[in-house]
Amino acid sequence: MTEKSKVKIMVWAVDPFATDSQLQRSAALAIQAFTRNLPAHVVPVYLFMGNLAPLEVGLGIPKDFELNLRKDAQKRFSAIVKRIKIPHLKPLHVISDPFLTHREGADLLTNYSKKIGAEIIFASTHAKRGVRRLFTGSFVETLTLRSDIPLIVVNPSWNRTADLKNIIFPTDFSDESREAYDRILEIAKTSGSKITIFHKLSFYPSPVFDLAFSAYPQYQHIIKEETEVRKENAALWVKDAVSRGISAAYVLDEKLTGSAATAILEFAKKNPGMIALASHSGPLEIIFLGSTTRQILRNSTHPVWVIHPAMRREIKPLYSITQKELNEDLIEHRRKRSA
Repeated sequence: MTEKSKVKIMVWAVDPFATDSQLQRSAALAIQAFTRNLPAHVVPVYLFMGNLAPLEVGLGIPKDFELNLRKDAQKRFSAIVKRIKIPHLKPLHVISDPFLTHREGADLLTNYSKKIGAEIIFASTHAKRGVRRLFTGSFVETLTLRSDIPLIVVNPSWNRTADLKNIIFPTDFSDESREAYDRILEIAKTSGSKITIFHKLSFYPSPVFDLAFSAYPQYQHIIKEETEVRKENAALWVKDAVSRGISAAYVLDEKLTGSAATAILEFAKKNPGMIALASHSGPLEIIFLGSTTRQILRNSTHPVWVIHPAMRREIKPLYSITQKELNEDLIEHRRKRSA
């Protein structure tokens, strides 16, 4: 890796005119903590939401207005970061191109991030719940679904004492999750972070859910076998990280009840840090069921690092050990154990 490739470019989606200044300060402190040991240029970007035009009519922006907007935005942004030292922080960039929907706005921000070669986008969320969210939607959630650049989302209530070098990586051991893991390993090695692989066991249905019925012995055997397979797979992922000089461990939640999102959030409360995960949301899941990623984004008090599955088309394996080779090692390991 050359010296030039070690320097990351990060985009910080910031709103200098937000009435909740705490929201922007929380993001600034999170960026400060995240980049403390990571060589990175941080580019703050303000997406002028005044262009979210009503009645689907795009409004032109007078030249004088745009000039004053940029000056005022930079002045307010400077006040936000006045006492927060962020190395290599660039001047605020304002995107004033007209757009009509959150989707178009998210695409504008993503396209600009690609243009400057950004590898991560930082964003803040108000974490609205209930009816208010239903009617207003969420720009950050739209960005999560639209952007193929990894996104780190910060909630204003995050625990600032949390060590962001402690990365919790929930996984289902899928190919998408493996690709996200490879990307996270790259950052973890540069920043000296520790990774904890977290996996929640779940089966359909739990054979001991109702004590009025007896458990099927063969199903109990299947659960035991599957649990061992997942432990072994987790151990191989840890081995891969350690072979790169990265501190890693794994935790398996063997409780057969509760959702994955709840288990992840409870673990994060006891082990504060940053939650990093691959998003698996599909269109129907988004509309009818929600997803683990969306639940965590809405409820986590810790920064959440999301890598979108669209990156599968762009990310090449960063390391020599592929998931296929890990699976082959796992099969050989199980063969020896049963011999």
